[in-house]
Amino acid sequence: MKTFIKIVLLSFLFIIGFSGLSQAQSGKGAYGNTISRRSGSQQTDYITRGLRFNADVCAGGNLDGGDVNVTAGAGYQFSPYVYLGGVIGSGYTDDGPKVIVAADGRVYFSKKRVTPMLSAQLGYMFHADNEYVKYGYNKWKNERVNEHLVYASGGIGARIYLTKKLGFTARFMVSTTEDYMPFFGACAGIDF
Repeated sequence: MKTFIKIVLLSFLFIIGFSGLSQAQSGKGAYGNTISRRSGSQQTDYITRGLRFNADVCAGGNLDGGDVNVTAGAGYQFSPYVYLGGVIGSGYTDDGPKVIVAADGRVYFSKKRVTPMLSAQLGYMFHADNEYVKYGYNKWKNERVNEHLVYASGGIGARIYLTKKLGFTARFMVSTTEDYMPFFGACAGIDF
């Protein structure tokens, strides 16, 4: 029984030690940034929680040909380090047009003006593919085939904050579906 009480008390002290209350008492804000007692000398925190919007343009290719995507998204910045949302976009490959609808997640590694980031998307892609189909002895015709595919993408890059609400992103990414070779490209975007 005494051991149980000791464990409970130590757990309680551990929770208090890492809570926002102890950070506030030590001069730190909710995100861990130092708050000065003097007016006008507060340190700037470039990531604020709340609703965010983004737009990206990605271009690249694989062994089959080139590809261009334009996506727009919205989501919520839960902490200075985690963003979750969704994107919708369209693009064009050498084979035909496509539409992407996906969940979007981003992880930031610092709260400074320039911060490294990882991104991931998982969702659905509709692709209208132009294929040559054999319809007789040695006869071929160009036919449009609609494909419904699972889409996945991952990227590494950085975000540069201009203000607390406005920033630019740049990242290298790889995306794939169950039917295609991986697509490698570069993305540039704006977050607000």
